[in-house]
Amino acid sequence: MHDTRDWRSIIVNGRAARLTTAEDRVLALTYIKESSPAQTPAIHERWTTIWAPDKVSAFYRLHPDFMSGRSTVS
Repeated sequence: MHDTRDWRSIIVNGRAARLTTAEDRVLALTYIKESSPAQTPAIHERWTTIWAPDKVSAFYRLHPDFMSGRSTVS
């Protein structure tokens, strides 16, 4: 999204497989940073009972069966 008048969205239906090896996760994050630096995943924060953030990142490989999307008309 560039602004409220210039955006794109996509919907992907299919199977997802969690990347479990450190090598796969590093490769995925490297690809994301190189192809679209603004889309680097955020760190999810979930408060625990001791009021400390629990930071967890998960990466998935998508096997799309169907994709669709929309965008603004320029």
